[in-house]
Amino acid sequence: MRLSAGISLVAPPSKPRLPAPAAASTVVDGLRRLWWIHLPIILAMSAAVWLLFHARLPDPESPFSGHSLLYLLSVPYVVLTIVGLLTPSRPLPDTESRRVGRLVICLVSKGTNPETVRRSYCNLLPLVGGAVELSVVTDHVLDIPHLLVPAEFQPQHAQYKARALEYFRQQQRFGPHDWVLHLDEESRLDRHGLQACLDYCRRSWFLYGQGAIFYNNHDFWRHPLLAAADCVRVGDDLAKFHLQLARLHKPVFGLHGSFLLAKGSLEDEITWDLQGSLVEDYAFALECMRRGYGVGEINGIVREQSPKSVMDFLRQRRRWLVGFRGLSRLSPWARLWGVLWSASPLVKMATVADVVLARNLSLPLAAVGSLFASTFLYLYLVGSVLQDLDCGTRPRTLVKRAFTTALFFPLSYALESVAVLWAFVSRERCIGFQTIRK
Repeated sequence: MRLSAGISLVAPPSKPRLPAPAAASTVVDGLRRLWWIHLPIILAMSAAVWLLFHARLPDPESPFSGHSLLYLLSVPYVVLTIVGLLTPSRPLPDTESRRVGRLVICLVSKGTNPETVRRSYCNLLPLVGGAVELSVVTDHVLDIPHLLVPAEFQPQHAQYKARALEYFRQQQRFGPHDWVLHLDEESRLDRHGLQACLDYCRRSWFLYGQGAIFYNNHDFWRHPLLAAADCVRVGDDLAKFHLQLARLHKPVFGLHGSFLLAKGSLEDEITWDLQGSLVEDYAFALECMRRGYGVGEINGIVREQSPKSVMDFLRQRRRWLVGFRGLSRLSPWARLWGVLWSASPLVKMATVADVVLARNLSLPLAAVGSLFASTFLYLYLVGSVLQDLDCGTRPRTLVKRAFTTALFFPLSYALESVAVLWAFVSRERCIGFQTIRK
């Protein structure tokens, strides 16, 4: 068993617990085999919303509301969401396996949440052996084996997490057959997820890839509002992120910094010394896309945590949008999604005003508003149900949490909108890379 060089203050536990079985992978696979089921559910929800808020048949002669043009800003998101949900998965190509030298699991942390890092380290340790290595990279001293980033190390562009990743890359000296799996400090990977990564390394045509992330690792639903608000991230992974990974093979919507698998030679070519350190994952993806490298989907799951406070939730979303905005001068994709994301508060307010409050709407506008609202809500509900199935939650609790997620839907919308508005008055040089509590 090989661990990265660095400071080792306390020996690891002698009998670490084995990772939990991959229930979610089975659930996700089954859901993708039933890809057709999403559309009838969304349409049924749209009909229910329309009947609930527009029991009286709208006047077909009445004009469109002034809000109707704002719906146009949601068309790309809604269309891509539905198309992504209706996109079946493709198996890896049945080709001769490529040689895999090392698979280095890189757990990166600022070091300000030491208990979280230690918990993840103990989870990952049973996976180490043979070709699999583990490296904990941190800016602060920890009581587990780790690679400490020197304070004097300063690349030309990289800051924050990207700076640590660049130091790790330089220290690794990747061989031509080596791969690296990037995880965040709270990430939990099981044997199924690890095997999915190894299969991808051996059989995929692409040099980097990503899989779905769940947010049910630790203290799941301890903070109900934040757990419900984060369900949309799981829904997005199964919808538009699935579309770009399984079909488009271009990271036009962005990538996650965690559960990012890349060949070592690709990282050495691109490096992490890039502009856009607030969203270093998207900066890396855009550079890969600019050079013509495609991305694929890993058929596995990584489990993480939601923020613990409303302020951390807002800071996290604000950083993402400010980071996207900073990359807009480098890529039309970042510019497009940054604009649509920035306009989302207006679209959400228009949806609420027209679908919930208005009564005398034209039939087309009532139908469009109901469809859009139902699609957004469906993403939250899918995320809630799948995460509970993964945890083995009792059916009664699962239904209760799904109902709570639907009940908190307007508040989740409001939190996302507040973060966007906050990002309007924030500048990258002022906010930095704020690490949230885990």
